[in-house]
Amino acid sequence: MKKHVTRKKVYGKLIGVCKGMLFAAGLFTGALTGLLWKMEALAGEMIQVVEFGVVKEGESIFARCAYRHFDGSSGIMQLYLEKMDEEGDFLPISYGDLFAAGEEIQTACTQSQSAEPGIYRAVLLIRSGTGMPVVRFRDSAPFEVKHAENVNGQEAEGFREAAREQRIEQENGQCGHVVTENTVREATPFSDAVKEESCENCGWVFARWEVPNSAYTAFLDQTADAIRAAQPQEVVRVSTDRWISFDRRVFAAMADRRDVSVLVEYRYQGEEHQVLIQAGAETDDLMDENGFCGFCYLAQVFGEKFDVVQFLL
Repeated sequence: MKKHVTRKKVYGKLIGVCKGMLFAAGLFTGALTGLLWKMEALAGEMIQVVEFGVVKEGESIFARCAYRHFDGSSGIMQLYLEKMDEEGDFLPISYGDLFAAGEEIQTACTQSQSAEPGIYRAVLLIRSGTGMPVVRFRDSAPFEVKHAENVNGQEAEGFREAAREQRIEQENGQCGHVVTENTVREATPFSDAVKEESCENCGWVFARWEVPNSAYTAFLDQTADAIRAAQPQEVVRVSTDRWISFDRRVFAAMADRRDVSVLVEYRYQGEEHQVLIQAGAETDDLMDENGFCGFCYLAQVFGEKFDVVQFLL
């Protein structure tokens, strides 16, 4: 629905959007702010970061984090490489997981990307568990890759100056701003959806954000759809090196298709695992009070397979 808003209303709405980004994990009580503060403090206690930043090697670029004293049981930590887009917003382009580490220093890296000209940064995120808020634990300083023909960086500086001038021009303009919310990128099992609020008339982008946990939701939806679409007596192969649990929508699909088996291939603490849920197996009592069930618990109930895992996702 279109909304003709004044600049004051737009800014007020932006504040609401930013708050929504922090609390989109599904918790709606007044204790959330305190919870996020506690998680940030927990992150500081659960891991010691030795080195953190963006690294360029030849024609490749990636984020790297050297760390120790992380047992992996208190939460999930992920490392992201982000790149600034034309509107001046940072968007993730690759990620990597942090695994348990003791006194010996361990190193985690994101997938390497082509080192195209632009501004990058590394981001360290923490989540205490599935369904919990994602907390931004640490950002690195910006890292600039310059054009080879412009080693002094005037072109990159010119880009930033043009972006600043455009922002000032839009803020001082007379556009009435018809603000709409749009999906810039749909969620996949590998990456969260990206949405933005922009003006239909002048095209000015007021805010752009990732939808927390939407990649996990896409994984669950894709799995449930695959189970329901399977042929009778088929074994549905669910292969992921990122996610480690199902929720009630997947178990509902299993209940609807008791003639289908489900083979789960997953990675936990750097090791590959398999578990086979046979057709007709009772799964109604596996979920916790929130409707989730981890793959490790499935392996305890149904037994673990030991074939070689080759990930599809």
